[in-house]
Amino acid sequence: MFALIRDSGLSKYGQIRDLLKTTLGMGHGDANTLTHLYLAQAGEPAAAAGAAAGAPADPLDGIYAGNKAHLRSIHEALMAQIVTFGPFDVAPKKAYVSLRRAAVRHAGAGHPRAL
Repeated sequence: MFALIRDSGLSKYGQIRDLLKTTLGMGHGDANTLTHLYLAQAGEPAAAAGAAAGAPADPLDGIYAGNKAHLRSIHEALMAQIVTFGPFDVAPKKAYVSLRRAAVRHAGAGHPRAL
């Protein structure tokens, strides 16, 4: 499968993901995961490969920018309490932060529909 990506000559995250979706008929999530794995194996950091130029290094800076900046302190206080529940993975998205335990999404913090 990686041969298909290598042979395509593509190097941008979105282009590789779209290639897998159109050529192999993969769903978005599967193509996204495979793109991440390919770029990691190729030695490119996944965050840099998928990030747009000029994107903030900390995803929370993008989520809590502008008129939402005042909500960052609420997020920090909430996260301080959530860590007491036990181990979990934090998966920042473009507009929210997904909290997952055992690959199940339990909550979202910062999602516009949740606020």
